[in-house]
Amino acid sequence: KDLYHGFRQVHPDFVKNGGKFSLVGHSLGSVIVWDILSILKENAEERERESSSSGEDVNPLFPFDFCGVDVNDSTAPATGYQAYATTDENANNAKNGYWGPSLPKPFTKSIPFVPDFSIFLGSPIGLFLTLRGAHAVFDEMRTRAVEDAEQKLQEAAQKTFNEDELQEMEEPFGSPFNLPSGSIYNIFHPSDPVAYRIEPLLLPRDANESDFPPPVYLVKQGKGVRLHVKAMQIGDGIRKSLFDTSSGLNTFFTQVTEHAVKSLGDEKLDDNDSPSKKPKPTLVRPKEIKFTLGGKSNRVDYPLQPGVID
Repeated sequence: KDLYHGFRQVHPDFVKNGGKFSLVGHSLGSVIVWDILSILKENAEERERESSSSGEDVNPLFPFDFCGVDVNDSTAPATGYQAYATTDENANNAKNGYWGPSLPKPFTKSIPFVPDFSIFLGSPIGLFLTLRGAHAVFDEMRTRAVEDAEQKLQEAAQKTFNEDELQEMEEPFGSPFNLPSGSIYNIFHPSDPVAYRIEPLLLPRDANESDFPPPVYLVKQGKGVRLHVKAMQIGDGIRKSLFDTSSGLNTFFTQVTEHAVKSLGDEKLDDNDSPSKKPKPTLVRPKEIKFTLGGKSNRVDYPLQPGVID
């Protein structure tokens, strides 16, 4: 806070001229950055709830554009602690975990801005979130997002006259959880024993390894992925395609068997099989998974390219 205000005094026009602030955390320092953003998010949501209940207009800067706002200003967020995720009344108490810090006393300080970039280097955040039970909370958020999408799809199908345009809609496969930051980058080396991915925690708990999106390796400007890394990616792609083909064949034969048994038991044409009846609109798996937590980047995990002997 002191460094921030000191910088603002030396450069008073920095924010007005489009200047941005960012946070970088290494190892356990990245966990501290995560917790700071968690408290900022909790404060933002609390103030938004208070504004909604009082009928007052929410500040346009709030909750995710505090870059350059003084903490002593009335538009700045209040300090707080115990940034628990499950404040929603519809949340299942049996699955309640938390994604923020659980502190023995109130957190007396908070950053006076929302970072444009938050960068985690060699971060064990994935381990800490697992111990906090955050995966169940993220998955519950995703489940509610899927239910909302299904309801919107059905409502849209009832209102439109052209049902062909509403046969499919992308399913929210990644959790909609986010933090107040323009973009979040979890940068790590694949051989780092204390660095963990975050994206698997944002996917369904029953997701298979084949459901994980391919890694986005960091490359130098103007250069691509190294040759041995490309070869590794090709091998992973072939293995994944074989797995998907095997799963697809198993599903196909299962459906054929079920249809044959049903046909032998009842030769009548069911109403659902009638060619005159159009299929109901459904949610489909997106071709490219986008993570809301990543912000403008759409991804969170960015591994460094391994060496030939790593």
